Amino acid sequence: MLMSLACWPGEELSLSCFLANSIKQRKPRLLLPPPEIGSKSTVTILRGDTLLLECFAEGLPTPQVEWSRVGGDLPKGRETKENYGKTLRIENVSYPDRGNYRCTAANFLGSATHDFHVVVEEPPHWTKKPESGVYSTGSSGILLCEAEGDPEPSIRWRVNGIPIEKNPFAGDVVSPGEISFTDLQPNHTAVYQCEATNTHGTLLANANIDVIGKAPSVVTHGECSGSLTQHRGL
Repeated sequence: MLMSLACWPGEELSLSCFLANSIKQRKPRLLLPPPEIGSKSTVTILRGDTLLLECFAEGLPTPQVEWSRVGGDLPKGRETKENYGKTLRIENVSYPDRGNYRCTAANFLGSATHDFHVVVEEPPHWTKKPESGVYSTGSSGILLCEAEGDPEPSIRWRVNGIPIEKNPFAGDVVSPGEISFTDLQPNHTAVYQCEATNTHGTLLANANIDVIGKAPSVVTHGECSGSLTQHRGL
């Protein structure tokens, strides 16, 4: 900028020249996450995946971005900073990684922050699956079905693909994790299906239940021989 000044002898001239008059300095302002969502946001990630948090800011001088974990340390050995510090990357996320992560963009005029609340969830996985079996008429039995996940999976039973509520059997006790048979009959013979579901997926396990007539009596050789002798004597 070219400036021309004229001063008369004896006059005093006081001139202050600030860089801010020609180039506007600005304190940091976050562009990502977008300002309209506020200073906090929630990020949901599946266990075992890679977490990426991004924090872009504008200002003059250019703000420096720093990452921290509120109330703890960043996971050593699994965290890296990319894109000149604007991106925080955490590999193989696990449940202990849940919590609040903060990005701070700062220059000498001030700072701006954003807190990411990280939620770690997981699709269903089996802890107990129902097992197939062969039973005799009138016997009892149990089918077990348990699954874990986050959110906690809901468990539903089906018989030959139809919800078990539409195929009730007298005396049977049905709960989400168990079917208890107290008097098995041939019409119990079917494919029993356990379905575990949460927001991240569904698992299906089948168990074949076969109910046969009462087992035949075991006849010893001596009993058979005596019976024949009695028959011949008649």
